[in-house]
Amino acid sequence: MSSDEGTGDGNAADAGLLTGVSTFKTGHTPPGMARFLRRHLVYRVSLCVLVLVVAVLVLALVFALSTCRRSPATSTPAQGSSSSLPPLDGWAGEMRASALESSLRKLMDIAVANGGNRAAGTAGYNASLTWIKSELEQLPGLNNVVVQPFTIDSYRKSGPGRMALWAHASGKDILTFAESEEYSVMTYSANGQIVDGKVWAVPGDGFGCTADAYTGMSDSAGGRDVVALVRRGECAFRNKAEAAKANGAAAVVVYNQGDSAGRMGVFGGTLGGPVGVPVVAIANAPGEMIAALTESSPDALSMDLSIAMEPVTIYTANVMADTVWGSDESIIVVGSHLDSVEAGPGINDNGSGTSLNLELARAVSRRGPPASGAQSKIRFAWWGGEELGLRGSRAYVESLSDADAARISFNANCDMAGSLNGFLGVYDAASADNQETGRPSSYIQAQFVEFFDSRRLAYHLSPFTGRSDYGPFLERGIPAGGGDTGSDEIIDDELRAQFGSSVGVQADTCYHKSCDTLDNVNLDTMLNLAQAFGHVIEKLAAEDIATLRAQLERPATLPQSSSRHLFPRWIHGVQQHET
Repeated sequence: MSSDEGTGDGNAADAGLLTGVSTFKTGHTPPGMARFLRRHLVYRVSLCVLVLVVAVLVLALVFALSTCRRSPATSTPAQGSSSSLPPLDGWAGEMRASALESSLRKLMDIAVANGGNRAAGTAGYNASLTWIKSELEQLPGLNNVVVQPFTIDSYRKSGPGRMALWAHASGKDILTFAESEEYSVMTYSANGQIVDGKVWAVPGDGFGCTADAYTGMSDSAGGRDVVALVRRGECAFRNKAEAAKANGAAAVVVYNQGDSAGRMGVFGGTLGGPVGVPVVAIANAPGEMIAALTESSPDALSMDLSIAMEPVTIYTANVMADTVWGSDESIIVVGSHLDSVEAGPGINDNGSGTSLNLELARAVSRRGPPASGAQSKIRFAWWGGEELGLRGSRAYVESLSDADAARISFNANCDMAGSLNGFLGVYDAASADNQETGRPSSYIQAQFVEFFDSRRLAYHLSPFTGRSDYGPFLERGIPAGGGDTGSDEIIDDELRAQFGSSVGVQADTCYHKSCDTLDNVNLDTMLNLAQAFGHVIEKLAAEDIATLRAQLERPATLPQSSSRHLFPRWIHGVQQHET
């Protein structure tokens, strides 16, 4: 080995390092060039590192900004910054989005494991009820966990159906409707078969809500069965069907309203009970076409309609639990329906209300009675059969004696707490069908409004027209209140300005559809409503009973109860029946 090996001035090492970067024919690199290339390489490496660091920082900033933004469908009402609002305490402060989401996931798992839904009378509903009952039995501070069984007389599909439109004079087919895809049979539709039925479209606005809308229908029949074509909207499907039947219709076809993007296609619906005639629903486009054809040529169209349904008795139940504290002379019933429609898992409708109610029960269990002292007892209730016509809440209310009904100070109802394109809704007592009950219900409304105002949250007054489980309470003369976030309401400019929702679209675009899954819930909105329920129920449970009942216009002196046990005809456990 020579003495120069490894001890030179560095040029040889530089040349080796830079091999492939710059070489000369002689195989040697001039010393000045080597130093230049070394500095150039260091500069380029440093520049690359700097560019990489800047790129990472830019990507991080873009990601942060994107996570801060929300699309209109998931935006929440504007509120003050957390630093400017006092923290929530009491039951409202116990509400957690993570716990609400966990309950939603449980209900989704139940639906997936049981045919995709949790409809009354199905294994999915029974599993949901069993889970709620088990959760309640584990909560300290609650007792009297009971199940109230009841039955529902309904109809179910017993075979394939057929719906076809054809020219009466020539017999030429015009349109054959595909079952489920192009027409749906409404819940409680009767069985029936019509051949060569005369199609008669309700004139004017087409809604067909009153008897006078059908003037001349039966006179035009010419001995044929009449199929009444009516437009969706303005009144309940049951009102349309009963008015049409009373005036001689053998069947009713309801076409979608067509006043917004959310009311164009085929839809589902319930009649709330048997009406005695077949009733189906179709999209707006064929409905408008048929209405136009019958207007220009009243006798031009014939319809064949075959609906294969059979009567069935559905066995289902409610589940309830009481707080161990509070007076039996003043009971606050906090309710939400537990069932879904058959079309889907019902995670917003009404897994959201179900989960909110359960989380409120857990908060009450963890926190205990109101800090200022408990006055009223709270009864947590999960109703079955709401989607079949408020059947569970009605069964409960009808089971109460007059004395026990008088002991209920009010009902707080939560139905659909997390609509993606919705709003924060407070039931508007002024719109109650039963205004004798609506007046005292305004006191409950005021408590929710006060809470939202205190949190700088926008709110919307929701129609209080009996579409959810508060209805039977109002009918019995029991005040009610609560909130929602919208169902099939169409968002207008005012709601867009308040909540950032998309105009011309339903509050819940998956309402009564298979897509009502975990992806169909706005947890932020749901948490806001849950906190409102926690605050309002705690406040009113602590209010002096005489003062509370005076505000609610409930009698201060109660009749003597016929039984000290409030559930004399109910059983513990879930009955299983074939349906």
